[in-house]
Amino acid sequence: MHPENFESIPCELIPCPRCECPNSTVMLTGEDYLYHIPGKYSASSCNNCGLWFQNPRPKLSHLAKLYPSEYGPHLTVGSTPPTINPATASQTQSQQASWFYRFKNDMALRRRKRRRLRQQIRQLKYLQPLTPSFVPNGKVLEIGCATGTRLMQLRTIGWQDITGIELVPDAAACAKTNGFTVHCGTVEDVLPTLSNQSFDAIIASFVLEHCINPFAVVSMVADKLKPGGEFLFSTVVRNAIDARIYGRYWGGYDFPRHMIYFSLADIDTLLRDKFIQVKRIHENAPIDFVRSATWRNRPVDRIVRGIASSHMASPLTFLLARAGLTCRVSYRCRHHE
Repeated sequence: MHPENFESIPCELIPCPRCECPNSTVMLTGEDYLYHIPGKYSASSCNNCGLWFQNPRPKLSHLAKLYPSEYGPHLTVGSTPPTINPATASQTQSQQASWFYRFKNDMALRRRKRRRLRQQIRQLKYLQPLTPSFVPNGKVLEIGCATGTRLMQLRTIGWQDITGIELVPDAAACAKTNGFTVHCGTVEDVLPTLSNQSFDAIIASFVLEHCINPFAVVSMVADKLKPGGEFLFSTVVRNAIDARIYGRYWGGYDFPRHMIYFSLADIDTLLRDKFIQVKRIHENAPIDFVRSATWRNRPVDRIVRGIASSHMASPLTFLLARAGLTCRVSYRCRHHE
């Protein structure tokens, strides 16, 4: 979609989502470099507790409009296949009939499979999969289920009582077509309608930074979990080398969709007194450097983009992840017994 097809999102000044202090200071201003929704957006720091959050913030009635039809997580199921140009169809069929063409494609496919296998083996060393421990006859909830890809994965490993929450109506409708119970609305509105101590596991993959008040959300998550239930989530943090290097071009700001810009200390506060056995792992994601370098696009960024897109990228970002310097973090924690 072209930028001119987007409408401007009205915003409003808000108090701090954590301590409700009415005063904050703008730290930096950026744009929507990913989907080009018009406007200038700001990351502000609370003058009282230091939390970074988007302020002014998009009005709540317009939140669904922040996610265009091509928003990545919403394309994981039911994406429109590419159309075939009739003018080139006969030429393509002729090429496919060639034994050399088939041989070349087969070799390329084998190389891709080997490369993908190597990547998966490397990822097993440091990625924290958001897969809860299976509980027979248990109940699981995914916050921000999009079109239901993870819900289907949970079903394949044995979970039967599966529920989702999704903000965008089209994505929620897609998930419902696969037979899941999906509540459409903001997390803050839907969670209070669910029964307390009813879920064995709750999952939120890169959702909390989109919430207008993740502190209230995590408190409600604790209420909805059974004693000993698991909370698994991923998010992005400012304690990262790419955040320091790229400033307003850092992919973790993702204006205007991200409402909160966590530090690791903020997440410690978020989980304190609610969860035990908290395990954190930094993820390896070279794409974060590719995006930020693409958006800033200085001469040095072209070099970084080339390295981040090469076979060298994963080993380098693996070392950064082991040192706790990457921005994507996953947590696995357990509710108090």
